[in-house]
Amino acid sequence: MRHLHHRQVRVICRDCGGSYADGARRGAPNVPQVADRFHLLVNASETVRRVVDRHAHQLRVEVSVPPSMPPAPTPPESDQPSPRGQGLPRAVARPSQIQTHRALKRRQRAQRWDEARALIAQGMSRRQVRRQLHSGKATLQRILKTDGCPLHASTWRTLRDFTDQLAQRWHQGEHNGRQLYNQIRAQGYRDSYQLVLRFLQPLRQQLLEEVANPRPASAPMPSAPVLAPRTSIQRLSPRLVTRCLSGNPPPHSDADQQHVAHLCETLPELAMARELALSFRTLLMEHQRDQLGPWLERAASSSLTEFRAFADSLKRDREAVEWAIATLWSSGQVEGQVNRLKLIKRTMYGRGKLDLLRKRVMYRSDAVT
Repeated sequence: MRHLHHRQVRVICRDCGGSYADGARRGAPNVPQVADRFHLLVNASETVRRVVDRHAHQLRVEVSVPPSMPPAPTPPESDQPSPRGQGLPRAVARPSQIQTHRALKRRQRAQRWDEARALIAQGMSRRQVRRQLHSGKATLQRILKTDGCPLHASTWRTLRDFTDQLAQRWHQGEHNGRQLYNQIRAQGYRDSYQLVLRFLQPLRQQLLEEVANPRPASAPMPSAPVLAPRTSIQRLSPRLVTRCLSGNPPPHSDADQQHVAHLCETLPELAMARELALSFRTLLMEHQRDQLGPWLERAASSSLTEFRAFADSLKRDREAVEWAIATLWSSGQVEGQVNRLKLIKRTMYGRGKLDLLRKRVMYRSDAVT
């Protein structure tokens, strides 16, 4: 690339890769280079993720599970009008064939994990265990690192902030699952309708039993039972922990952030990673150029090898990083056009030739008046 062809270039905003820096230096050696802030934040988040992955088997917290309250006792129908959506409850659906198959696969997987640990305890070599169970090396290493077969990330976490409201509306007489789903969706719920139905299933089953065995009108109304709260061990996903430590938590995750804060109290390396990630995010977003040097010193002297490597990469490209902190330049417009180009290619199933792709990219509609 000859720099004589790019005399009009004044600023180069680029990714943090070394090939981009070398190409820009050859094409326009006297033009300042600015590292893209988005990619710097992504690199910092990936650094935190590598720290979290080293502690993946320790991402367990004790959570309080609220007891499932039965429907509140109601007087006979003659004494009060039927609320909206009461109706007769539908029968509880049986597990589908796909759900049954998934449960079977989970049981088989748990049995294989227990068998692998038992064979290792009997003195069998890892190679023999892999051959007998037809598993890979990475799978066996993961089995030996964990205490038991890990469960998939529970989807109940997304519904946890709305369970009290669902139970309250159910006790008030709203037994229409679609109506309940629409109500919590308007308040920020973003998971599936099927998850709401799974939560309502035991309540619906209880209501069916009451309809089948009605209580005499003269019988005294039973008092609500006092149910003690239960606790369970919940495993947090590495992705969720990484987002909370990096300062980019998902919406409606206040309880998860508290769990991550508890993890930081028990795992000092996670607390150190959170402090370094948040301080780097602050100096980058608030344009604190004078804080970059002290941050690089703290990261280079920390006990986290991942952040020491990240600090070394920033030192090699320090001038571009300082320009990213001091200026407002960003490659967001370029990234947006690249995303648009990929979308157009996918709409053509990746089979569009260059001439057709160019026409679709450069097309501008003149029909709008």
